[in-house]
Amino acid sequence: MLHHQFEKELAHLELIVPLLAEDGPFALSYWRRRMTALLADQSVIPSGARRIVRLLDLLDKIEQETRAAPPRRAKLIPTQ
Repeated sequence: MLHHQFEKELAHLELIVPLLAEDGPFALSYWRRRMTALLADQSVIPSGARRIVRLLDLLDKIEQETRAAPPRRAKLIPTQ
């Protein structure tokens, strides 16, 4: 993967991952796969690898908080 492609993908993940606690449209496993695929790239520079590890740590925290949180209930729409 070219460096600019790597940076673009990583910048996107850095923007999206903090929002995942708000119940995004994709499963957390999807985002983990994207991050681990980037980390597996042989051309990852050390600073990029540290950023990915930081995102994976954040994802771990989100997963822990999600499991500890009570189940969300759908809002009931009052009938008239």
